Amino acid sequence: LLYVVIRGWKNAEGVRWRFLLNHAGLLLALSSAFFGAPDSEELRLRAYRDVPVHEAFRMDGTRAWLSYEVELEDFRIEVFDNGTPSTYEADVAVDGKTVTLKVNQPYSTGLSEDIYLSSYDQAAGEYCILQIVKEPWKYPALAGILMMLSGAFLLFIQGPRNRK
Repeated sequence: LLYVVIRGWKNAEGVRWRFLLNHAGLLLALSSAFFGAPDSEELRLRAYRDVPVHEAFRMDGTRAWLSYEVELEDFRIEVFDNGTPSTYEADVAVDGKTVTLKVNQPYSTGLSEDIYLSSYDQAAGEYCILQIVKEPWKYPALAGILMMLSGAFLLFIQGPRNRK
């Protein structure tokens, strides 16, 4: 694919933008997925009330130290009539800054790191389980997808080329 991009991005008429955006975007998206998969990391931690936590655990059980501290400040649960939880959210202090975490609504600590609310202590409500997802290649993959979409848009707008 790299050879195709190098060979075909330009012709006698000039730069072929539709070709370049589609093929270079595909190359960027594929290479980001290929190289980003081993670099991704998932960590979990228990955030306790009024206890700052600096360590999280990988899926294999090894420890990972965080560059910031996490502390649970408040936790709220809304339940249905039958007693099952409908929504739950937590106010968590990340390096002193209070953020509200809800299910599937992460807080981003940086370009490649998001904190999700994963679970909670159902018995006492003294802690919640947070999931930290590190994906350093997510924005290059997004850029590749946007390049392919813009190339497809140009193909749609300009229509097929008539060759003699």
